[in-house]
Amino acid sequence: MTTLTSQQSWVDYFVRNRDQLLDIAWMDSYELTVAERAAITKSVQQFQLGEQSDGKRFIFLAERYIARTGDTDYLEALHLFIAEEQRHSRDLARFMHQQHIPCIESHPVDSVFRWLRRLFNLELEIVVLLSAEVIACTFYKALYDATESKTLRDLCRQILRDEVQHLKFQSGTLRKIRGRRSRLGRWLTQCGERLFFAVVLIVVWHGHRAVYRAGGFSFRKFWLANWNRHSRTFT
Repeated sequence: MTTLTSQQSWVDYFVRNRDQLLDIAWMDSYELTVAERAAITKSVQQFQLGEQSDGKRFIFLAERYIARTGDTDYLEALHLFIAEEQRHSRDLARFMHQQHIPCIESHPVDSVFRWLRRLFNLELEIVVLLSAEVIACTFYKALYDATESKTLRDLCRQILRDEVQHLKFQSGTLRKIRGRRSRLGRWLTQCGERLFFAVVLIVVWHGHRAVYRAGGFSFRKFWLANWNRHSRTFT
């Protein structure tokens, strides 16, 4: 896909993507095996919960950013972005219902991420979000390979296609916010982001290693895949 450079381009992309979704095999009768269910249940529950934010805090911070910059198209694009995240949550919940996996209403790790995103300004809101989105790319790749469910595999393909563009969308805004920062300021920011992400990776591996291992990820492969994507996203 051609690199998108303006917020209006992102509005056009999100509208087009909404109308051109991949086909999902909702009628597939495959039932997860005992081993598959054991490997993925807790992780799918947590990721489904993490995708369902209403984005109110994000929108509030974006409105303050727009008041300073006049970047009015960003708000429309952000609403469409949030709608995509909510679609992911609904689709995962639908799959879980078909497989008799209950949704959860809270999780300690999800609560910490939400708390961090509420604590700071738009820049750090995006940093925390991007860290989660980077990890989502490897998680859904592992989840795709962890079962034989065509429904789940179709969902993973769609979510992965969306997430790759989400990284570009939010990282572009982050670069705009940081445009006038000094070289020293950028270096210090980068150090803080890398330290934060290293901690996040350890937490994620501890909580979701069953899915990653079922999907063919060793800890080394998990670390390098996430770290390399993080480096590309935050440059």
